[in-house]
Formats: sequence, C-alpha cells, structure tokens
Amino acid sequence: MLIRRLRRRPSAAAALLAALALTTAPAALGCGRTTTTEAGDVGDPPVASAPDFTPEAQAEGSALTVETATTIEPTTSIAASSSAAPTSEPGPTFSSNVAPIDPELGSAMTGVSWRPGCPVPLEDLRRLTVTHWTFDGTTDVGTLIVHRDVADGLAGVFRRLFEQGFAIRQMVPVHTFGGTGNPEDGADDYASIEADNTSAFNCRQRTGGGEFSQHSYGTALDLNPLENPYVTATGTTSHSKSEPYLDRSEDGQGVISSGGGVEAAFAKAGWQWGGNWSGVIDYQHFSVNGR
Repeated sequence: MLIRRLRRRPSAAAALLAALALTTAPAALGCGRTTTTEAGDVGDPPVASAPDFTPEAQAEGSALTVETATTIEPTTSIAASSSAAPTSEPGPTFSSNVAPIDPELGSAMTGVSWRPGCPVPLEDLRRLTVTHWTFDGTTDVGTLIVHRDVADGLAGVFRRLFEQGFAIRQMVPVHTFGGTGNPEDGADDYASIEADNTSAFNCRQRTGGGEFSQHSYGTALDLNPLENPYVTATGTTSHSKSEPYLDRSEDGQGVISSGGGVEAAFAKAGWQWGGNWSGVIDYQHFSVNGR
C-alpha cells in the first residue's frame, strides 16, 4: 500500500525536474549561444507533468544535479586560421615613362653627348625610364635618351625583357661619363662600355669615322656592352673584360643569344641586331635600320 501511494504522488525530485524543464525550455529555442542554467528556488511546479519515480529514487535524497543540453554556435577556429597558407606578396612590376628633355637635362647633355650641329635637336629626343632586373637579382630604374619616334616601342621591348628576367648591369645616359675632349666624339663611349653601361643616344662619329653613328639619331642602343662586345674582323675586342665573351657558344647572365628572347623582343619592335653582321660583329648593338 505504501508503494502505491508513493507512485501516485510526485516526489520532490520530480517536482524539481519539472520546474527546471520549464526554465530551460526557452534556451533550447535560443539563437545558438551557450546557455548555463543553475538550480534554485522554482516554486511549485504543475503536478501533472511530473514523471513516476520509484521509492529507491526517493530514498537517494532530494538534491539532484541536472545537466541541460546546450547548442554552440559555429566559430572560426584560431588554429585553422593560423595554419592557412600565407598570401604571397606581389613581386616587382615593370613600369616605364617617356618625357621630353627638360632644361636641366638638356644643359647637362649640351657639349657632351649633344651639341649644335647634331642630326637631331634636343626637342626630338625623349627621356625614357624603364624598370629592369639587375645582376644581383633586384630591380632598378634605368634611363635612356632616345628619339621620340622610337620611345614607346622601346618601352615595350624593355617590358618584354623584364618579363623574361633578363639582367642589365646599369642604364644611365652616356653624358654621365663626361666628354672625350673632342666635341665630334661626343660623350666618352669607351668609359661607358668599361662600366658595362647600357645607353642609346650619343652624338658621335661612328666607329671607324666618316659619318654620324646611328646613336647620333637616338635610334640605336648598346645593351650590356661587356657581355656583348664589339668584335673586329680579326676576332678581337678593345675591352679586356669582354674577352671571356668572345666565345658565344654558352649563354650567361646578360648575354644576348642568337635567336633568343632578347633578339626576338627587339625584332618585334622592328629593331635589328648587330650580332647578325658579318665581318665586324657588334653583339651589343641594336638599331632601327640595321646599321
């Protein structure tokens, strides 16, 4: 008889569970946050909702620990974020600029690489700056003085050389090396070559004399002159640093190869290579008319 009476009446533990069920129900319908519920004074819960309990459960005491189910909203894992592949920084990019000869540059050129009587006036020349790779794997900005009609085309050539990774020792206007003492010889081309300097305009007689060099028109360029020497008909060079490069059987840094990317880049712009000459061969030389 005692057992049946206990089963008809809800125990204190059952009442507590029912009350907690009512207080935690809204959390299960919440917005995904972690919710913690603590037991406390909950009043008198409805008797009808309490489940049956055995006397054994009643005997264990009225203090119960109740765990509520929780929902954890998704978060970004710190470990996953830190282990993600790092974004690579952008590499060097090519840029170029074409500008008229300003008064300061014109003054520096006058009496050195340009003089009155040269076949082109200063107004027809342009200052071309281009990004290029150096021999140590960095980039630099070089400057050429060229005729205005070829400036944009040359910018495209040097863009292609940059994309090929072709290295250029240095590139400064030839008047930087001073004059020769003879105005007809223009700037000191020999000193420029010894410095392995890439240059274009220089109002001077052509090698061997008799007429203006194509450099005097701003339509010729010498590229890495030590690695790509001017070779006489007897197979010699006047620059001892160029002697290792008389043998053209192997490629090297800054070397222009027959049929290679450098020749192709200039050919695309309509320039011809002195490396294809017979007799005297000028491996450093590119020009519009092939002379």
